[in-house]
Amino acid sequence: MSLVLFEKGGFMSFELFVVSIVGVAFLLVPGSLFLKALRVPIGRCISAAPLFTLTLLSVLSILFDAFGIKANPITLVLIPLICLLVLVVLSNQRVSSENEDVRDIPLPYVALYALSGLAAGIYIFVSRLERPIDFIPSYDQIHHLNGVRVFAETEVFSFLHNSLYTAQEVSEIAPIAATGFYPSGWHALCALLVQALDINPAMSMNAVNFVFSSLALPLSMLSLIWALFPDNRRILLFGAVASVSFTAFPWMYLVWGPLFPNLASYAVVPAACSLFIMAFYGGVAVRMRCRAFILFAIGFVGVALAHPNGVFVIAVMLGAYLVHAALKGTIRELFGITTGKLWLDATLLVLTFTVLWFLVFNMPFLNSVVTFVWKPYQSPLRAVLNFVLCGATRGFFGPDSFQLAIAALLAAATIASFGEHRIRWAVQAYVFWGVSFVLASSTENIFTHLLAGFWYCDPTRIVAASVPCGIVLASFGFDRLCGTAETLLAARKAEPLAHRIIAPAVALVFIAMTFAPTMNLFGRRFETGLARMRVITSDLYWSQFGRFVLKERLFMDRVSEIVPDGAVVANNPCDGSVFAYGACDVHVLYRQITGLDGENERAESVLIRLSLNEYSFNPAVKDAVESVGVEYVVQLVPPTDSEDEWSIFADDGSEMWPGIMAVDESTPGFTLVLEDGDMRLYKVDNAI
Repeated sequence: MSLVLFEKGGFMSFELFVVSIVGVAFLLVPGSLFLKALRVPIGRCISAAPLFTLTLLSVLSILFDAFGIKANPITLVLIPLICLLVLVVLSNQRVSSENEDVRDIPLPYVALYALSGLAAGIYIFVSRLERPIDFIPSYDQIHHLNGVRVFAETEVFSFLHNSLYTAQEVSEIAPIAATGFYPSGWHALCALLVQALDINPAMSMNAVNFVFSSLALPLSMLSLIWALFPDNRRILLFGAVASVSFTAFPWMYLVWGPLFPNLASYAVVPAACSLFIMAFYGGVAVRMRCRAFILFAIGFVGVALAHPNGVFVIAVMLGAYLVHAALKGTIRELFGITTGKLWLDATLLVLTFTVLWFLVFNMPFLNSVVTFVWKPYQSPLRAVLNFVLCGATRGFFGPDSFQLAIAALLAAATIASFGEHRIRWAVQAYVFWGVSFVLASSTENIFTHLLAGFWYCDPTRIVAASVPCGIVLASFGFDRLCGTAETLLAARKAEPLAHRIIAPAVALVFIAMTFAPTMNLFGRRFETGLARMRVITSDLYWSQFGRFVLKERLFMDRVSEIVPDGAVVANNPCDGSVFAYGACDVHVLYRQITGLDGENERAESVLIRLSLNEYSFNPAVKDAVESVGVEYVVQLVPPTDSEDEWSIFADDGSEMWPGIMAVDESTPGFTLVLEDGDMRLYKVDNAI
């Protein structure tokens, strides 16, 4: 028998550890102080802090951009913290005339969820990194990596005018002088770490992803589980494990896409839902109920600005909860809204939600999202099997990644929901995600877009959206499974010790089945879903993978030492240099591989792309080079063969950037400055 624990990577580098500690402080402290200033108990402050930190960063970033205030750790973190501390002191001097009738979350639970999450994050993600600055050279990463560098360099965290170029570069050198909205709360936190610690953006991204997946999500789930089951110690304890047990989220989001802004948004969705649910507590003072609604509204803004996908996750979860509340009579009790029959109240609520869903679905600004098409890749029956058995690895789903222990707990919770109204809403929401997943992965019709369209009809996004409800159900299923076992033991008059070890024994079996590393037993390979995720993470983040491998990054580091700060470097982005600005601070001209060759492209860019090698004898090309200010040309190793259909580097760029690729040592007007194998750096003769 052999056990594979660390195929690549190590444990956790000291640099990444330090950056992560600062990231934890940036994510927890502002939100905690904001809530404390509103007299929220400390346990709730910490568990919901990431949600409100995201809200603060997002709103302040927009305001700073509007008023021309630079965004950096002093203006965006330190000064707000001082103001919040003053508010905390002032609020604590006031004597509340009403008792705090909503119980606080005990700090031992907060510590348990934090520690279990961080341990899982180190095991599944951080230990897989060969170097703390490794990243996946994929399509979405182009925006993430270059965008974080732009934020940090310009001190403008603009959501509304997002670009891969600085404001000056947009007007002077960008091939397409266009900016647009992009949810950037995640990018803002990464940029703050780059500014505060003077680190590579890739390292800040890894630290922020570690903190969101391993701390923000577990704490956020603690808020939700406590709101639902504050008196059930067994559910609360097991929830700490369940929160980081699903491969579909958060771990899939670290490799698929990668969808980092979605990761941040989804991670805080449970905390936002918990605030809404708290407003429906029976016997709670009106003041407390109003505060919960107001905090939910503030947190809702933070989720939307982190990534709008999270808003629709909240809509599904809370829509199901409101129907549940109508059937219980809670809505009638709180608001006096009733038809006289609870089932009719619930039916009218469902109809209202359906109409609203359809209206939002038909809004013009969402058309490109809801009509996005993903090619079906499996049969409906296979899709049902994969969803029920929690097979979510590689972005596509299969039997090699089933999570049978989780599936068993979900089944137990579903069966128990027939006699337990408190959990029924979560089952209904989970079924919605299941139907949407089956439609998105196996069909393409109007119903696919109507149910799954708000998530781009992407099976990976949809199954990730199901995880918060899945965590609740798995925790509840664990409690019912243990309760059933205890009842059976009681009927057999078993020893008291047998009752006490049931829950620990079931938990240990679950942990072993879920977190076990890859094993070779009796000549056969056994691999759990999370073990598979660790291997995938190693492979995708490995510095020898993709189009910007370690030797190319080291070459670009040497280029950054030669090229003056801010000097424009012409490049063929398809050879991997599309990442050179974000990863190595080299101001390459082309920081995207799509969107060119259209009417919006600058005429100078077209000439440089197609005819740069004619610089010495073509006056139009020379004028274009001088207008843009190109001083150097860099060439990395172009791809020699196409990759799969999902690759962003499906060609070598020879059709779009032939003028840049044609430059060599014999080309007049260019002087070779640096070479390493097939990689070259040329200086443009007579460049300023």
